[in-house]
Amino acid sequence: MVNALVTGAKGFLGTALVRKLDSLPNIHVLVFNRDHSEAELVSTLEQADIIFHLAGEVRPQSQDSEFERSNAELTETICAILERMSKNTPVVFASTVHAKQPKNSYGSSKQRAEERLRQYSELTGASVSIYRLPHMFGPGCKPHYNSVITTWMHQLSHGQEINVFDRSLPMTYVYSLDLMDDWIKCLDEQASESFQFLSPTICHDTTLGEIEDVLRKFAARGEPDHHSLFERKLYETYTTYLREKS
Repeated sequence: MVNALVTGAKGFLGTALVRKLDSLPNIHVLVFNRDHSEAELVSTLEQADIIFHLAGEVRPQSQDSEFERSNAELTETICAILERMSKNTPVVFASTVHAKQPKNSYGSSKQRAEERLRQYSELTGASVSIYRLPHMFGPGCKPHYNSVITTWMHQLSHGQEINVFDRSLPMTYVYSLDLMDDWIKCLDEQASESFQFLSPTICHDTTLGEIEDVLRKFAARGEPDHHSLFERKLYETYTTYLREKS
């Protein structure tokens, strides 16, 4: 039996991962969320065989202090506890492409979290895999939160107009359920390096204009181009907002 700890288990990615892990044999899922105490964190870290560290603040309107507390400081606490217990538990960390060259508090706080995990890996020999994620979408992603695709889907499915500020803007998107497949492999695969940066296996390069056109097609006709994998994934997500409406 593998004890898999998911921090941020109530979030968009955390919820998807817990659901995936629960479907697997010989996996016991441990969770840590905002409403848990540090004592509960210590207990779950003591039991964990692998940690999926997904907890963090992503909302653009959040204060700098909240990014620091939820992203950098929580990671510091986790690493310090593991080091104090002389554990070298593998960690899979959900970071962001904005951590590479930070331009805001969100990116900076994620970069500091990455560096603390590097120190933990170097000190203990633990395997640490950092996923610098681009924009995400998929079932369960909240509208008016941190994904323009999700916001547009919600608006169009509810008969509202959308605002596209730059149709030519290039975007890279990852479907949440594809990412879950990557993370599940971390349960079995031996990391090639003790500390590594990884990218999702499947990414979709597009523009805001292309996304707008596809979503407007869904709203008008309700059918994707079945030859386009990206469109099928967009449609699967779009239908969740139609079901929500009904």
